[in-house]
Amino acid sequence: MSSATLLTMGPSATNGHSMSFGDHLDDLRKRLLYALIVPIPIAIVCLFFGPQILDVLLDPVEAQLRAEGLPSRLLATSPLEPFGAYLKVSIVVAVLVSFPWIVFQLWLFVAPGLYKNERRFAYFLAPLSAALTVVGTLFLYFVLLPISLGFLIHFGSVLVQTEPKIAQVAPGVVFPEAPVLAGDPPDPAPNQMWVNSDLLELRVALPEKDG
Repeated sequence: MSSATLLTMGPSATNGHSMSFGDHLDDLRKRLLYALIVPIPIAIVCLFFGPQILDVLLDPVEAQLRAEGLPSRLLATSPLEPFGAYLKVSIVVAVLVSFPWIVFQLWLFVAPGLYKNERRFAYFLAPLSAALTVVGTLFLYFVLLPISLGFLIHFGSVLVQTEPKIAQVAPGVVFPEAPVLAGDPPDPAPNQMWVNSDLLELRVALPEKDG
């Protein structure tokens, strides 16, 4: 018998069809290329909706920060961090949205090597897995994420909490009073001061710079 390299898969051999190792590599390369066609444009589109996507992802964090009486605004520690966050979020959302297409391409590569009874089993598991993935993602976002963030933020705020020192006030010192508002006033005048109870911040309107 010739020693030529020939790789056959179970059902293909029974049907009289065979694929060489090179044919399998060509098919795999084609499926990988097709699998990348969809996520790339979706990631590009997600870059234009980065602020809206980040608002949805950061909403549980900000809610738990406000629940602990902490400022809910997150800070960037480097100039590249906001852009890096945009890229990461865009890539993750693109992969999640196009995941059914990626699995479909994987199925087209694997299906020729399965028997009919195995294919019927896969037809049952595929929609069930998709439904469970959606339910699990919603359960993570609405249940597990608030609980875990609440614990971590509370633990961190208690761990690093320091009691402020008490200082005596000199006679004649008058403390300015700032109104407490649920947000920012519509048209604050320069040098006006208020407390934004939603952000838990003391805010001051500064004069606009000339030029």
